[in-house]
Amino acid sequence: TLLEPVPSYRSSGFTAHEALTELDVGGDDAMRLRFGEFLAWLMEGRQLYSHQMSALRDCLEGNSIVVTGGTGSGKTEAFWLPVLTELLLESEAWNGHGATPTAWWDQGGKFRASREGETGRLPGVRALVLYPMNALVEDQLVRLRRTLDSDDALKWLDQWRDGHRFSFGRYTGQTPKDDLRGRYLDWARRSQIAQQRDERELARLTAEGRAAEFRAHRPFIPRPLGSEQLSRPDMIRHAPDILITNYSMLNVMLQRDDEQPIFDQTRDFLAASPDNRFYLVVDELHPYRGTAGTEVALLLRKLRHRIAVSDDQLRVVAASASLGADEIRIGEYLEQFFARPAAQFRQIGSDPVLPSDPSRVAVTDGVAYLASLGELVTTSDDPVTSQVEELVERVDPVVLAESVVNACRTSDNRLLPTDARTLSQRLFPTSGSDEARHALTGTLSVLAYTRTQPIRAHYFVNVSSGWWACSDPSCTAVEQQYVYPGRPVGKLYPQPRIRCDCGARCLDLYACQTCGDVLLGGYAAPNAEVGVYLLPEVPDLEAAPDRSLPQRL
Repeated sequence: TLLEPVPSYRSSGFTAHEALTELDVGGDDAMRLRFGEFLAWLMEGRQLYSHQMSALRDCLEGNSIVVTGGTGSGKTEAFWLPVLTELLLESEAWNGHGATPTAWWDQGGKFRASREGETGRLPGVRALVLYPMNALVEDQLVRLRRTLDSDDALKWLDQWRDGHRFSFGRYTGQTPKDDLRGRYLDWARRSQIAQQRDERELARLTAEGRAAEFRAHRPFIPRPLGSEQLSRPDMIRHAPDILITNYSMLNVMLQRDDEQPIFDQTRDFLAASPDNRFYLVVDELHPYRGTAGTEVALLLRKLRHRIAVSDDQLRVVAASASLGADEIRIGEYLEQFFARPAAQFRQIGSDPVLPSDPSRVAVTDGVAYLASLGELVTTSDDPVTSQVEELVERVDPVVLAESVVNACRTSDNRLLPTDARTLSQRLFPTSGSDEARHALTGTLSVLAYTRTQPIRAHYFVNVSSGWWACSDPSCTAVEQQYVYPGRPVGKLYPQPRIRCDCGARCLDLYACQTCGDVLLGGYAAPNAEVGVYLLPEVPDLEAAPDRSLPQRL
């Protein structure tokens, strides 16, 4: 296990509303107050970091930006702030009214686009966010649901935008095109369950005086009738304001006829006014190197040509964990990748706040108490809240936090993930290995309870390629402690085998993610006497792998 302290970063001293006032955004303070209320949901009430403030300022002044910083530095908010601020400014001029989406899937009717009936604004992509992989796309969807699709956000839009929505959508290989009624029914059901669960949890925490700890689960689930456009036909009918995709899918979209309306609507939106903006956001910029980087660079040129965006309308926003320290080389890279002069980019780095004395590493006070707490945490399943509260009176959490940060700190002020054993030895050099390990556990418990210093843990798991199970539920090879009435399968095995120890056939073990049912599968092997056998291995090695898939059941 590797442990990595997540530092705080230099604050700008401004909330979202104060930042807009400082930058003189909007026509009057009442408008800035409304904008600030909306952006506060993105920032979750926190002040902007200095690099987030710089990103907002530079984009609004017409520059392109690249923001660098480690995980947890707020790079994502740094590019969403200018995107959403631009959307807030543009939408001040919208008229007409938003759509009134209906639950067509409940009424047995045909598909109806979520923005059908919308008036007073042009469809078209205002911001295209590009990621190298789908997992990163999913992470952004949760953030956007919290910001743009929360109940508070929808109420705000109803009040100040006449029911218009700031729409967003994920367009990847996972975005459905067919069987939409079943998909929407499932989304509606799951989002309702999540909403009810959140209401119960909030009520419980409020009753306990811990409402501030509430974290909504619903944003992890897509829901119809909100700001998120969930299917390909929906986004093709009305291009979303924010489109999130990956470069592979973008390449396919630019070549297929099906998705051309998305680019046509975006081109028409940009042609309607020179003041209309198009944000091209490339997060995780650092993987785009060599041949693959060249292909993506050409893809972005093709996109710009397709939507006919002018240089004045285009804002490029890039974010990366690290691009190095050579600003000249970074500028050359940006110019080649985005086909924009390096002078148009502002390079913005994050400024972590680190302890003033980097030499203070070893913990000398309360080591025995920390070790005692750590051992209790390790060996007991009971809550240790009272013990932690008592320990906080004996040790200073701020001092512990600074020691942990310094123990992971390099000479050039970078924080590196550090092996737990190495970290414990640095923090408690005079303790034995067991005491140091327990003391580290106690230290982490104190920091977590007091929320003094966030710590990220990197776990490395060797995942098995699969599990195989005896097909006899009455298998005699199952250890007695795992026998229970209604057990669906026999003994489990981490490697494929044809026969269980009890003599029954073994097959691949599967579990349905939707209902949880346990299933058995394998390869079909023809047999003259019984018809077909199921085997855990390919019965015909000559057919592997080209012709073996159809045999799998």
